[in-house]
Parts: sequence; C-alpha cells; structure tokens
Amino acid sequence: MSAIFSGSFDPITNGHLDKIRRFRALWVDERLIMAVADDYCAQKKTLFSFDERISQIKEIVSDIDNIEVDRFSGLISEYAKKKHAMFIIRGVRNTVDFNYEMEMALHNRRLGDIETVFIPTDEKYFIVSSSAVRLIATLGGDADWMIPRRVRNDLREKLATI
Repeated sequence: MSAIFSGSFDPITNGHLDKIRRFRALWVDERLIMAVADDYCAQKKTLFSFDERISQIKEIVSDIDNIEVDRFSGLISEYAKKKHAMFIIRGVRNTVDFNYEMEMALHNRRLGDIETVFIPTDEKYFIVSSSAVRLIATLGGDADWMIPRRVRNDLREKLATI
C-alpha cells in the first residue's frame, strides 16, 4: 500500500516533517510518496525551483524509511491512480484549512475514487506554513524556527541573490 502527501513544499517546513513522521508512526511499513507540484501546476510563483525543492526534500527525509520523492502535475487524483495509492494524506491547522481540504477531499473522491486522511497539526506548528516562511524571510524576519537547517541555509542564499 502507498499514500501520497502532495504540495508545492516551497519550502518544506517543520510542520510538513511532523506530518511525515506521524504518518510513519501510524503506517510503519507503507510507502509514502512525496508528490511535489512542478512549477507549472503550483498556481503560484515559487521561491525555490522545482529541482531545489526536490533536492531539499530528498536530503531532509533521507533518514525516514520508505519515502519516494516524485514530481506531479495536473490532478492529484489522477496521479494517485497512476501510482496505485490507497489514500492521500493532508494536514489541517485550522478551520480554514479544514474547509479547503474537505472540499478537495470530496473532489478527489469523486474524480479518482481515492480517500483522504487528515492529520491535525501539532500545536507547536499551528502557525507554520510555507507562505509564512516566504513572507517573513523576504521581509527580513526570522523564520528559522519553522524550517529544517538545510532549508535555512538555502533560504539565506536565495534571499541574498534577490
């Protein structure tokens, strides 16, 4: 069996890692596919290129068993069918996330006959998001506590060139 955790991961955060580790605690032997949205389908301009995001994720999850990092574009329900995934995992921080994710879960079930499993965020990651990291760091604030060390270094280098 396999599950899919999809997103743009621009950048991957400690909140994402928490969900990965909690997934692994629940489904020890199952394969988790980190489906990274390519630049075309991300619907927003990314700070990190697709290749940079893939490199970051591969390094950061290298100590966690049975994870595949892959690119996807288009509908996640179609990608899930192609990968023979049993379900999609999604994190929810608040009611705004829940409303959005519930709608997406219903679409995915209708389009691809695939279920979604919600993993509530740990309270220490409640305000952590990739968009918050990008905004705070771009404006000169300290977002280090929200991201893994590898991303911190990459973020500093990236912002120095902008």
